[in-house]
Amino acid sequence: MKEYRDRFEEWLSNKGLSSRTLENYLYYFDGFIYDVFNQEKVALFLSEKKNSNIVARSFVKNFREFLIKNYVELGISEDYKLHIIAVELPRITGRAKVKVPIPIPFHMIDILESKLGDAKQKLQFRITYHCGLRSQELMRIRPIDFNWDEWKLDTTQAGTCMVAGKGNKPRLAIVPSFLMKMSAKYIRRNNIPIDEKIFFSKNTSGSLASRSRLWRRNLSDAGYLAGIVKKDGSGKAIEETRVHPHRLRHSFASHCADKGMPLNKIRDLLGHSSIQSTQIYLHTSKQELKKDVEDMNSL
Repeated sequence: MKEYRDRFEEWLSNKGLSSRTLENYLYYFDGFIYDVFNQEKVALFLSEKKNSNIVARSFVKNFREFLIKNYVELGISEDYKLHIIAVELPRITGRAKVKVPIPIPFHMIDILESKLGDAKQKLQFRITYHCGLRSQELMRIRPIDFNWDEWKLDTTQAGTCMVAGKGNKPRLAIVPSFLMKMSAKYIRRNNIPIDEKIFFSKNTSGSLASRSRLWRRNLSDAGYLAGIVKKDGSGKAIEETRVHPHRLRHSFASHCADKGMPLNKIRDLLGHSSIQSTQIYLHTSKQELKKDVEDMNSL
């Protein structure tokens, strides 16, 4: 990208921008250290605290416009141009309001599960984490929502489960094979009818909301027992370290990003309508990026 600097500066000057704006855009250009312009690299750039402002977002918008309008002169292929066009950008107006979650370390996932009390809680935990579900999606699952007939043709493969997503919009969640078996065993042992909610049967006391609160409380207690929840000097739990269902979903997405899963696939797994909602999980991939930079500078 660095070879484009002079042309980008000239292109910006021809737009009649003020010298201050031109200087700001070139500052962010120099900070855009990536060799390609795609969704992942843009997300990583904007997730940096120093770039979480309207000027940095404006720079990205102008840089993309520059690449698209001058792709022939810059030697950019038609295919690469289409990838650049497909990059979704955040809104330019207003402040960026992205709160980056703290993922639970991957090695703590099994430990956290071990602190849960019974088979029901452990299944709730595994479905929430491995399927990246929201709490309300979990609580509405019924046996009939799984693709049992198709999955039984090859039980070594993952299955699917239809869940009621945000706004009650249906979406397919991918269920690992071991979790399909775990779910089938739980449903069979508890004689749950195919059209009844697995975690909220007709024989369960309390409302759906109260059962959700109970699940949150059980998970929170497990977080303390596992040593994940940290306390401040006064002995009060530090809010960011609390364990709750949505943090499991955050952790699943972050772990997927750590393993190199493309952003668009993470988006599909989480059921996000926009990739902008997904890009916050790329913060965990920066360690790999830092390693790449160190390796490059050691050559």
